[in-house]
Amino acid sequence: MSKKILSLIACLVIGMLARAESENPLWMRGGAISPDGSSIAFSYMGNIYTVPSVGGEAKQLTTNASYDGHPMWSPDGSMLAFCSNREGSLDVFIMSATGGKAERVTTHSFNEYPAGWLGNDTLLIRRAGNPTVSELTFPGSTFTRLYKVAKGGGRQTLFSAISMDHLSMASDGRILYNNVKGYEDPWRKHHTSSIARDIYMKEGGAYKRMTTFAGEDRNPVWAPDGKGYYYLSEKDGTFNVYHSTLGGVSRQLTSFKGNPVRYLSISSNGLLSFAYDGELFTLVPGKEPVRVPVKINTDIDTDKVIRSLTTRGATHVAVSPKGKDVAFILNGDVYVT
Repeated sequence: MSKKILSLIACLVIGMLARAESENPLWMRGGAISPDGSSIAFSYMGNIYTVPSVGGEAKQLTTNASYDGHPMWSPDGSMLAFCSNREGSLDVFIMSATGGKAERVTTHSFNEYPAGWLGNDTLLIRRAGNPTVSELTFPGSTFTRLYKVAKGGGRQTLFSAISMDHLSMASDGRILYNNVKGYEDPWRKHHTSSIARDIYMKEGGAYKRMTTFAGEDRNPVWAPDGKGYYYLSEKDGTFNVYHSTLGGVSRQLTSFKGNPVRYLSISSNGLLSFAYDGELFTLVPGKEPVRVPVKINTDIDTDKVIRSLTTRGATHVAVSPKGKDVAFILNGDVYVT
């Protein structure tokens, strides 16, 4: 077979793979449905996109070479908050939901993530912080705190010294969240222990435990009527979507097997969105989940060679007999310099 034919076949194969990737992208992360239910924001290969909730061509909103993730809609659906490490550590940025310039909101040296909105002008952010004199907590990457800050930036004020992951706020101020009792990898499956997460509700100054399953219950979102909520649980062996009344009567809505459901969100009209096996889905309670077909047309900015400056982490150092070279192990590879 001639070299020209082989080159043509290789080009066709590469083209087919690129087309398959653009029309069937996998591992879309942080999916969040818009308040009106018309769009889903997600991150893919370090950039933020939106796609119609019925499926279609995704619109790329960020093009920065850094990592952008964790998109979160403002209540009126006009803005998206997200985190990015374009300035070093992860900071919170906001931008128009239709695209445009991203404005930096936070400048703290700790990693910061968007955790929610208080109206359309104030953000809740999650980060580590310094303990106050009166509180014996140990903030860090595990026990983070919530702070509120104006969308234009400025001084942060403490909102909650208690770690509240995946919080969902009702119109009357009640808050649902899953607690954090200790470190456990959030991606671990089939976890049952004394630090497994549960759903809690904060109403005024009172805290109430809502779930008692020995395994993982997490990611609650209020139902539009405020009389119940949806959440993710491993009750049947893998993460699926459940509905619960405030009285504790729960029912399972999805029955996926093998891989966990992630990134549960809800619109104001009750349309649920989540990710399963790397793809996006929507769910009308009482009906079957619907896969959201996503097509991404963009010049994916990935370098074939990743250049990095590393200043630590080398092990098993050995000096050459003449003392002019040093060999060492770094990330499982052998280097000589």
